[in-house]
Amino acid sequence: MVKANPSLVPNEPFFNDIFAKAQNLYITGSPSANMFYDAYGNYSGSWLDTLNDMDRIRQANGTCISSFGCNTFFPFQNSGLTSYVNAGKSEYHAMTVVLRRAAFHGWGYDFNYTWSHSIDNGSASETSGGANLQDAFDPNAFRGPSDFDIRQSVSAHVIVDIPIGKGKALFGKMPGWLGVVVGGWQASTLFSFHTGTPISCSVCDVYNVNYLYSSFCINAPNGTAPPASGFYYDQNNTPSIFANTNAVNSFVASYPGIVGNRGVLRGPHFSNADVAVSKYFKLPKKENLRLQLRGEAYNVLNHENFSNPTVNTA
Repeated sequence: MVKANPSLVPNEPFFNDIFAKAQNLYITGSPSANMFYDAYGNYSGSWLDTLNDMDRIRQANGTCISSFGCNTFFPFQNSGLTSYVNAGKSEYHAMTVVLRRAAFHGWGYDFNYTWSHSIDNGSASETSGGANLQDAFDPNAFRGPSDFDIRQSVSAHVIVDIPIGKGKALFGKMPGWLGVVVGGWQASTLFSFHTGTPISCSVCDVYNVNYLYSSFCINAPNGTAPPASGFYYDQNNTPSIFANTNAVNSFVASYPGIVGNRGVLRGPHFSNADVAVSKYFKLPKKENLRLQLRGEAYNVLNHENFSNPTVNTA
């Protein structure tokens, strides 16, 4: 569209002055129109690639497009340098509810619920090399939900003595030798659940903040609401965090110089149930010692739990 009608792009004095040689470079039109066409026609919206094109790529006559010569914006050696800085900030807020009954008269339980929110500008520890910040000049721009942020978490444990055997509610008068065989059984279960952790969406090969990390996604400006994320089977019956692959149309790369939205999506929930059945035998002449035989079944419901996928729009 811009190629057919370059006047759609208004003249920007900065572009027209610094990149005056871009006049009619790719399309018939102003330097501003050619910069816009270069960004979206040649580099899929990656403005740093566009700036690199104008600043460092030698033309046929050995010069660059920049009015001040090659490497006005980028040095000869590199396009970006990493460094360490003590700029980490984090917050954690939570409410915890605990219901507990100590095992007594043959049964007991624990129920724990946590409602929380963890926010930071980098979730990696110092010993692991630290977190990568897209904008070193504004570390707070990377602020968002922690990579490990779990909004709701439940864990529950129940233990029950099976009331069969000598002295128990059922068949309590059975002979002692029979009680040794059928008595002393105990059943327990452990259940855990938590909501999904954050996922950041990136746009591959689009660099609008620095040349080391791809730009994060933002909501598309066409008014399309971002789809709910979690766990679904999409229209192709493929496990996905979206119900439809058209979700890609709801995201675009962040604007030049803008970090974008970190942790804009959420991964699948996690749930698991384990059970155990055990039997105790009192050891002869050892009042305080018991022998336990135990059988355990992990993920007894055979429920699959998916890890977070890598999400990008390319």
